[in-house]
Formats: sequence, structure tokens, C-alpha cells
Amino acid sequence: HMVEFSAGTLAAERERADRAAAERAAAVDTAGVTVESRSITVRDGDALELRLYRGATEAVAPLVIYAHGGAFVT
Repeated sequence: HMVEFSAGTLAAERERADRAAAERAAAVDTAGVTVESRSITVRDGDALELRLYRGATEAVAPLVIYAHGGAFVT
């Protein structure tokens, strides 16, 4: 998807990208997976939002940590 960005196209492109991401997320098969959202208050009082995904297993491994930096914006 190629877009020439300008101040006039930014809102529409952000909406399109958000809609596409929501559609991809909705298509993921999460059968057998529990999803838990948590919030941790950090030193400066801000909240760190976490989402934990657990499969139906008793194993302690593997573990994947994904940290989005938040600086990637449209």
C-alpha cells in the first residue's frame, strides 16, 4: 500500500492502518489461549500496560517478550 503522506491525508491513512491491524488481529486463532491485560505503575507514576498470552500448557518455557517502543507513528 503506497501512500504519499501530507497533513491532509494523515488522519485517513491512520484510520486505514488501524482498521487493517484490527482485521489481522481478529483473524488470529486464539483457541486454547488465555489473554490477560495488566497495568503496572512505574517509578514516575505512569502506567506500563502489559498483555499476557498463555497457551494450554504447564511448561515454564518458552517465553517471548515483545516491547513496542511507541515511536512508530503514521
